[in-house]
Amino acid sequence: MMEPSELAALARMLTAKILVVDDDPFIQGILQRYLRELDGDTVVVASDGLEALEILSKQKIIAVITDFSMPGADGIELLQRIRTGLMDIPRGLPVIMLTGFSDLGVVSRAIALDVDAFVLKPISKETLWTRLRQVLSTPRDLKSVEAYERIVANASAPAALLRRRQINRTGGRFVGIDEVPATAILAEDIMTPAGELLMNAGIQLNVKLIGYLRDLRNIGVDVGAIYIE
Repeated sequence: MMEPSELAALARMLTAKILVVDDDPFIQGILQRYLRELDGDTVVVASDGLEALEILSKQKIIAVITDFSMPGADGIELLQRIRTGLMDIPRGLPVIMLTGFSDLGVVSRAIALDVDAFVLKPISKETLWTRLRQVLSTPRDLKSVEAYERIVANASAPAALLRRRQINRTGGRFVGIDEVPATAILAEDIMTPAGELLMNAGIQLNVKLIGYLRDLRNIGVDVGAIYIE
């Protein structure tokens, strides 16, 4: 459970509205109720990515909570358009993705587009509040607009299957996700069980990347132990 001081700190962060993007009225209602417990005037709702973009171009939004699968522009397309600064939307806007399934291709593209967190449906109020507080307080490093434009955003696009690459097999060790040091170097590519690349060997892990791995485990994409230097 979040401590009262943590809840108070989260409420103070909400100096502007949060945009909820989901075509399911039931999910919209749940999220509005959870968020309005923090601040009664916190939430704006959109039913798809195109409506969300229109809102983002006109209102001050502090974070986006969006579903993956929606008619019109889906969550991945919305995330890509945010990260490329379409319609002068701030590129670093925090984005949390909701998912009730483990579509590995969608997950990989969301990571490539620097999504901030994944939250599993059915949504837990405690999990939502915790991840929201984390993404609002964590700085993010963005790639270039061109790098985000090159990523295939269509959620139905096939995922590429790759061979695992290793950069070190001496002096390294396997660790579970909950034991990964925040400054470890990844010594072996992290792949999904279906053989799709999630993270490249050679990168330095950080709190955000480790958070991805924990989120993915929670939505059913368990990568097991990882090999680090």
